[in-house]
Amino acid sequence: CQAWSVNNFLMTGPKAYLIYSSSVAAGAQSGIEECKFRFAWDRWNCPERALQLSSHGGLRSANREAAFVHAISSAGVMYTLTRNCSLGDFDNCGCDDSRNGQLGGQGWLWGGCSDNVGFGEAISKQFVDALETGQDARAAMNLHNNEAGRKA
Repeated sequence: CQAWSVNNFLMTGPKAYLIYSSSVAAGAQSGIEECKFRFAWDRWNCPERALQLSSHGGLRSANREAAFVHAISSAGVMYTLTRNCSLGDFDNCGCDDSRNGQLGGQGWLWGGCSDNVGFGEAISKQFVDALETGQDARAAMNLHNNEAGRKA
C-alpha cells in the first residue's frame, strides 16, 4: 500500500482534477440520491433546483434543507473518493496501512487494507469547498456544513 499525503494531491495540480472528477461527480450523485430518498415523502423533497451547492446558485436560503444538501453531498463525495482509493482506482493512493499490527478492541489486531479516509477527506475538501468563493456568513455556513458531512 502506498503512503499518501495532501502534498501528493497539491503537487499534481490541475491533472488531479481530471483524475478525480468522475469520482467526485459519482459521489455528488450518490449524495443527491440519498437526499431524494430521505425527503421523498416530505413537502420539501430535495428538488433539482436545490442541488447546486454554491451559495450563489440554487440554495439561496440559509435553512436546514440547504445545510443537509451541503452535508450529504460532501459526505457522498468523500465516501466515493475513499472507496475508490482503497479499491486501487487511483495510482497515487491506496490502502491506509497505518494501523496494521496495532491492537484494537477486545484483542483484535489491525491488518489488511483499511480505507484511506485521509485521502478522501483531503480531495473532497479540495473539490467541494472550492465551490464557496464568497467571504460572507452564508459561505462560512456552507463550508461548516461541508465539513460536518465529511465528519459524518
